[in-house]
Amino acid sequence: MDFKGLGYCPICIHNTPEKFQVMLKKALDFDSPALLINAWNEWSEGMALLPDNWNQDAYLRKIAETVLP
Repeated sequence: MDFKGLGYCPICIHNTPEKFQVMLKKALDFDSPALLINAWNEWSEGMALLPDNWNQDAYLRKIAETVLP
């Protein structure tokens, strides 16, 4: 399948908790009544929030830092 032709890359690379936090802040700037975070624990697709051996709980901490007072 031509993933790049579809504008989709099945493997996410160079993603970091810090980059995730920047995207989260931009999404919250829309002042929408809801924000959906897709976390089906598909690490290769960049959709994993559960602690892992590489980032530990950094993604969850970035969410807390961003949305909790």
